[in-house]
Amino acid sequence: MKEKEKIFKALANQRRLQILLFLNKRNSAVVDDIARHLRLSIKSTSKHLKVLTNADFLDWEARGPNHLYFLSEKQQEYIKLVLR
Repeated sequence: MKEKEKIFKALANQRRLQILLFLNKRNSAVVDDIARHLRLSIKSTSKHLKVLTNADFLDWEARGPNHLYFLSEKQQEYIKLVLR
């Protein structure tokens, strides 16, 4: 039950849903690009990215000093529902 709670909490935020939509269109992006698109601070954007990553909606890989974020395969069922 805790896992489902984490999933629904991650999706219960407009900014996090916007991040999922943005990454669905772009395939991947670094924090700076996501923050600029959402008109949020990097600190706030990073917190949202952490929540989405902890709920397995996002994966990332290091690209020099930056992290490149992209949609995870783990939660595809939920992602498809959200992005309809």
